[in-house]
Amino acid sequence: MNFWLKSGIYKISSVIRPDKYYIGSAVNFLVRRNRHFRDLKNGTHYNEKLQRYFNKHGPASLNFELLFLCPVKDLLKWEQHFLNYKKPYFNLCPTAGSRLGTIHSIFTRNKIAKSWKHRKPLSLMARLVKYKK
Repeated sequence: MNFWLKSGIYKISSVIRPDKYYIGSAVNFLVRRNRHFRDLKNGTHYNEKLQRYFNKHGPASLNFELLFLCPVKDLLKWEQHFLNYKKPYFNLCPTAGSRLGTIHSIFTRNKIAKSWKHRKPLSLMARLVKYKK
């Protein structure tokens, strides 16, 4: 049985400091692992803490391991359970499957603000019409 093609909960941990780790869920472990490490190598990973750690210590300093197999429909429930129980160092968001509660760095806030500057503000009527939909 190839566990890498299954769904469940995984952990990316520091080889140097095992108390520092990230918990996530994946529909397919192999695809998820490859995406994390590709983004880290390219310097484009969404998790700034994990990216900084990777930049400082390199790819050999992180270990990807499968924690728990579960059906896709139960992924967020189990991920939340592990987040609540383990309180992982590298996780930025306390809620599974949501960015709610994430505190952005000054750099990220400036980047978001800059991306919104070119947009034309909606008129009050346009906002009301959009809101009703």
